Amino acid sequence: MNQELLAEKALHAVGRDLGQETSLPVEKEAIRQYCEATGILDPLYLDEEYAKSTPYGGVIAPSLFGFVAFTMLPGVFEPVAQGAELPKIARLMKELGLKGALDAGWKLQSFTPIHVGDVLTRSGRIMEAVPKQIKIGPAIFCTIEYTVTNQRGELVCIETWKYFFFGGE
Repeated sequence: MNQELLAEKALHAVGRDLGQETSLPVEKEAIRQYCEATGILDPLYLDEEYAKSTPYGGVIAPSLFGFVAFTMLPGVFEPVAQGAELPKIARLMKELGLKGALDAGWKLQSFTPIHVGDVLTRSGRIMEAVPKQIKIGPAIFCTIEYTVTNQRGELVCIETWKYFFFGGE
C-alpha cells in the first residue's frame, strides 16, 4: 500500500463512530466482588452505613468500574475473555488495510461517581489516525476515545485507547 492511500484511509477514519454499548444496572454485589478481586478496601465502596454518611449518600463504585462494567459477562462478576475488544479492532485493521495491531496505551479520566443501580452507556469514536512509514511498511497510530455516561446523561468517565496498526497489504 502506498503512503498516499494510507494517508487517505487514515483521514477517513478520523471521527468514525464505533457504536454504543449499554451495561446492566450496577449491582452492589458486583462492586463488592470487584473490590475483593482488586484488593480495594475503602469503606466508601463496601460499607453501606459508612457510605450513607458521605456526600455520595450510599455505596459507589471505584473509578475503574466504569471500564469494568463493559468487560464483564452480564449479571455476574466474571471477566470476559481477554481481547473482548478484538473484533472491533480487527474490523478497523481490515478497513485500514493493515494486518497487525499493538495496544500502545490507555488512560481513564473519571468525572461522576457510579452509584448502585446506574445503567452506563459507552460510546466510541476514532479521534486521531496518523499514517507512518516504518521499516516493515505502512502503519497508522490511532487514538480511540470512549465516553461513558449514566442514565441521567452525566459524564462518568472518558477512556482513551491508543493503538499502533501496521503491516500493510
